[in-house]
Formats: sequence, C-alpha cells, structure tokens
Amino acid sequence: MAEDIYNVVIEKQAMSQLRDIVTYLIGNVSEQTADYVEAGIFDVIEDFSFMPERHMVCFEDTKKNLVYRRALKWKYVVVFTIKEISMTVRVVDIYHSAQDPKRVKDRLSGL
Repeated sequence: MAEDIYNVVIEKQAMSQLRDIVTYLIGNVSEQTADYVEAGIFDVIEDFSFMPERHMVCFEDTKKNLVYRRALKWKYVVVFTIKEISMTVRVVDIYHSAQDPKRVKDRLSGL
C-alpha cells in the first residue's frame, strides 16, 4: 500500500516567528544553540509530510472550520493545519511553550 505524502507549506508568519526565535538565541545564548534549535524545528516540520494527523489537536476554530494541531520540539510548539483534499499541511505558528496560551489562541483566531 502506498503511503500518503503531504505537501508542507510554512506560512510567512511562522517563518517570521522562527527567525525571531533564532535571533533571540543568537543574542542571548549562542549561535550554535540557535542553529541546533532551528534544525530541530525544521526536522519536526519536515516530519509533517507523513501522517500529520497523529499530532494532537490544540485548538478548533468552528467559524472557519479549521482544526489546529501542534507538535512539540523541546520547549517550542509548532502549530499547523491539515487540508486533506489538497494533501497540504500549513505551518501557521511557532512559539515558545512559556508564551501565554490565550495570546496564541487569539493569534490563531486572527489568521
């Protein structure tokens, strides 16, 4: 049986958030740590191409009929949606787990 492979798209906002994380780590920890974290987050995102539905639901927007799922990498959360019809995963948000969950939910509602 052939495995379904999803196309993975990183939205502009999520890329910007990842750049902010990397910039913060370079300035406050080290460039090596920033590179390591960035590579780890990209590994998680790359993994969405196979069975993305295995990740837990974190928020449902019933008005837009969207289900947001999340994947964790260390203390970072990658939020994405799945469009089964087009076999596409959209990465919409990346943030540190210490961030206020209400702010994240508000941000997702605004997408």
